[in-house]
Amino acid sequence: MSQANVLILEDDYHVGKLLHVSLARWGLDADVLGESRQALEALELRHYDLLLLDVLLPDVNGLDLLPIIHEMCPMLKVIIMTGHADKAMAIDALRAGAFDFLEKPIDLTLLHHTVKRAIEAQEMARAHRQTLDELHRSKEELLAHASHLEQLNTELRETHHAMLVLARNAERARQDTEERIITHLRSLVLPLIEDMRQDERLLPYESNLTLLVNAIQEAVAGLATHLAVVPALSAREMRIALMIKNGLTSEEIAAYLHISPETVKTHRRNIRKKLGLIGSGDQLRAYFRSLEADEPLSP
Repeated sequence: MSQANVLILEDDYHVGKLLHVSLARWGLDADVLGESRQALEALELRHYDLLLLDVLLPDVNGLDLLPIIHEMCPMLKVIIMTGHADKAMAIDALRAGAFDFLEKPIDLTLLHHTVKRAIEAQEMARAHRQTLDELHRSKEELLAHASHLEQLNTELRETHHAMLVLARNAERARQDTEERIITHLRSLVLPLIEDMRQDERLLPYESNLTLLVNAIQEAVAGLATHLAVVPALSAREMRIALMIKNGLTSEEIAAYLHISPETVKTHRRNIRKKLGLIGSGDQLRAYFRSLEADEPLSP
């Protein structure tokens, strides 16, 4: 079990001792307190990942503490313990934000499983929060460069025009370079711009961002033009076909579309079947290349 700091709020000395010994045996550091006032002070002074909270305390009902505790420590996981449980109490506890509800006498096997789940949930929540913080910092960095959006818009439009010219006259080496640029625009630039469009602080630049997206999408659509002669394919198959034409492997396509490589291979088989092609997946790229050169392969 991962390391975690646990606070036990239990007025029964023997129960508190049993919980403390059990948590220590599982490699967890725990403090045992018997009054709500002491627990609230401890939560202010030290970081805890998990709280084992008895309902019937000398000075307060443990359920009444939940809103106060969650306001102080939003990330804290709370496991409720009581010797007088009923269905209504359990429902109230979970609605108030408790992670789980255990009935006394505590089953140590069940406690171990519940504590483990709570700590894993805490770690996942912490990782999620860290990711959100990193995204927030990235967004702030983008906002700091908002004044350069007009210049970026002009540069991308010029790039779009240059790409169209190259697409009409390019040789095979220049086509490969163009395809790599298209892949990066789709996988990096467009998602980034879409994220910026969702930020309310960038609403004044909405028209510029929309223009950027349209310009890029118009540019990247060039490579798919010749694939449009295959009306038998579904929208997902057309997208995968374009990636195959651009030289992406099944694993790279799977990672980009957030699907499994096996699903990509199934799409490959379906595409070959619909196009009447027999052979390895490599033949698909040659087929789509031939469409671009107006020299289609014989199925």
